[in-house]
Amino acid sequence: MFRWTMTQVVGGVIRWSTATIIAAIFLVWGFAPSEWLSRLWTDPPFWISHPITRIIILIIGVLLLILFLYKTKPHVGRPVLGSQNRPKRVPLIELRDHIAGLPGWEEIGEGLQYLDLVKAFREAAHEERFEVWGRKNTTSGMFQSDEILRKIPAEYWEYSSLDELRFPSRKENKELCTYVIPVSRRNPEDTYWDLEVERAPALEWAQHGAERYRGDEDRSSAASQKEIQKVSVTRDTKMHEALAYIESGSWGKKFSEYFMSEYSKTGGNSPVLVRQAALDGEIRIWGKSSQNGPYILIDADYWKIWQIVIFSTMDGSSKTELAEVGYNAGSEYYDLMVSRLEIEKKWPK
Repeated sequence: MFRWTMTQVVGGVIRWSTATIIAAIFLVWGFAPSEWLSRLWTDPPFWISHPITRIIILIIGVLLLILFLYKTKPHVGRPVLGSQNRPKRVPLIELRDHIAGLPGWEEIGEGLQYLDLVKAFREAAHEERFEVWGRKNTTSGMFQSDEILRKIPAEYWEYSSLDELRFPSRKENKELCTYVIPVSRRNPEDTYWDLEVERAPALEWAQHGAERYRGDEDRSSAASQKEIQKVSVTRDTKMHEALAYIESGSWGKKFSEYFMSEYSKTGGNSPVLVRQAALDGEIRIWGKSSQNGPYILIDADYWKIWQIVIFSTMDGSSKTELAEVGYNAGSEYYDLMVSRLEIEKKWPK
């Protein structure tokens, strides 16, 4: 505050001093700006009204108009994706929006077509239909603007994909990223952000390669719904009971007795297996968003970055926690429950 006040005071003194000096010079010379302008208007000098002067003024005006129009042309910005005047790489978000406008593709973010596009993109990148670049997480597991763009190896896509949660809705390219699918391989530093693709082959693929995936998720979703309707699936089993069953092979056991014991069938890995099965859509998990709230069916994508707190299941309760460093999406769930029928189908006795 003091610094700002002193700046204003000093600035005021300088402005006052400058104005006073200029006024003093005008007074000594006997120069009055208002009288000079009045004479210039009523009795202008010969050179002002000369035809050559008027031509020069006209030329200057035309040049200024051309400069103004050039600066405000709409095409001065970045050309459209299909333009030949584009660089070799383009942001992934531009490819997404371009495909969303192609015939047969609905607006990205509606329905399940964005999942079709993610699946198609992953396979095309793995097959080297086009090259992909990104800024790798080398420090904190979050987007690092000072990281260089690196070419992502084709083999990376064997175990990785685009983040489906971010892909359809993010407005800035730097918010789009990848993730490693198997939980056992997952490491925040293996994620790439601010993705860019090779323009020409990506555009060709968008026109003639991606369309064969269109509708895959709609069909698989419909098939899954029919399969679900064949059996009666209910929320009837506490999470700690299900984990004890997976560890021991029978119901009625305590998870705390088998976790990491020599009798464990999974070596204490049952919470990870349950998380993966929920992410894959093979089982469903319900939970409460607050201790006294109602049970809610947890979306499968939730388990990408959330996991079961192992030690919360030791006393008969259970809750979730963030598993991925740097993410801050979703919220905790408490008192987790599953379907006994789905658990036994996934892990038969």
